[in-house]
Amino acid sequence: MLYLKDFPLDGISIDKNFVRNVHADKHSRKSVLDILALAKSLDLEVVGEGIESEEQNQFLRENGCHIVQGYLYARAMAREDALTLLRQSRN
Repeated sequence: MLYLKDFPLDGISIDKNFVRNVHADKHSRKSVLDILALAKSLDLEVVGEGIESEEQNQFLRENGCHIVQGYLYARAMAREDALTLLRQSRN
């Protein structure tokens, strides 16, 4: 594990396959918590991928993952559409 700190990383993501079953499967839940603990110990940002429900969103946020993406927020979209959405959300 010590060699991980030598990689030029500033963040990692939690794959949607772990997130999808976080409430129904104790192994997925444990894996997510382990990833979050590892990221914290290495001072890395974490992105939760594939957030489709408020329960998934809440679990991740309560456990230290504050950057999320997924259908709960928006469907995949073209770059220009995403920029427009971001600009609108600032106002």
